Amino acid sequence: MQFGINNLFSGRQDTDASRIYGDALDQIVLAEELGFTSAWIAEHHFSSYGLLPHLPTFAAAAAAMTSKIRLATAVLVLPFGHPLRLAEEMAMVDVISGGRLELGVGRGYQPQEFAALGVNPEHSQAIFDEYLEVMRLAWTEERFSYDGKHFSVSDVEILPKPVQPGGPLVRIAAISRATYERLGAQGERLMLSPNFTPIETIQGNLESYWASAEAAGHDPAELGTPPMIQQVYIDESDAVAKADPEPYAMWFFGKFSEILPGGGGADVVGQYEDYKKILQSVEAVSYDRIVEEGAAFGDYKAIIDRFRMLEDELGVSEIACWFNFGDLPHERVVQNMRMFADKVMPEFA
Repeated sequence: MQFGINNLFSGRQDTDASRIYGDALDQIVLAEELGFTSAWIAEHHFSSYGLLPHLPTFAAAAAAMTSKIRLATAVLVLPFGHPLRLAEEMAMVDVISGGRLELGVGRGYQPQEFAALGVNPEHSQAIFDEYLEVMRLAWTEERFSYDGKHFSVSDVEILPKPVQPGGPLVRIAAISRATYERLGAQGERLMLSPNFTPIETIQGNLESYWASAEAAGHDPAELGTPPMIQQVYIDESDAVAKADPEPYAMWFFGKFSEILPGGGGADVVGQYEDYKKILQSVEAVSYDRIVEEGAAFGDYKAIIDRFRMLEDELGVSEIACWFNFGDLPHERVVQNMRMFADKVMPEFA
């Protein structure tokens, strides 16, 4: 099993971006030194939930400070901006990193982001589909044209081209069973971030994904099991590891409920009906449930047991460890990373 780190760039302590970005870069450099194989970074706008509005800038900075660790987005929100611009920017990052870039992409879900950027969320899936198609053409064709409903391109070539032939590997965020099935039929790769989704539900979604892929002529083995993001807090004492993260985890879920579709009683547009159930679960979640069903909080034995279970029952082969959830203080994040690398990672080598 491989392990990475995940960063949402939250501002619970304050919204001092120089602190948040500096700590995140230090953590990525340390992750490479400790043997983590990937660093996942998230785009968000207009909220202390996540303070990184432009992934290519940060990814280029991280690429310049490292030499081996893969840099992965989780996620780029494709309906915002123009696909040619983003294709150029991510190709540049791939060049700077020497081909270490991986893209997790999604269509977005936060109503305030769509409203502020002037994008109709009812059109987000159609915009996303065209956006990704244009980006892939830009990376693979010397020159190309495209005529869609939302984007039109005439005889253009983007430079630079990515180092990786065909462009960086792309993974698409999925929530509903229908999305798993649609992406399987398309032969697309997935990424997972289940906060407290029951294992049986995740397993059922993945089985539907692989079945849809096989029925459409794609090889499920080639698509594999997607990486999974997990909140992680480790301590020599299992009791301490389960108790200490409470304010940080609960801040995250409280903030999450505010920015979800329907948060604060707002209307939910048709394409986001599935989020009503997510919002209900998030608003009702208890800390005990987070510890029992969602997060990897405990001593090293408890975390090993949880990750073995994910490996055995779901076939998970890569976990992005979210050490700084809820803007956990940098010093404690570093302590967690070092202990995890010393106590947990050797058991999966």
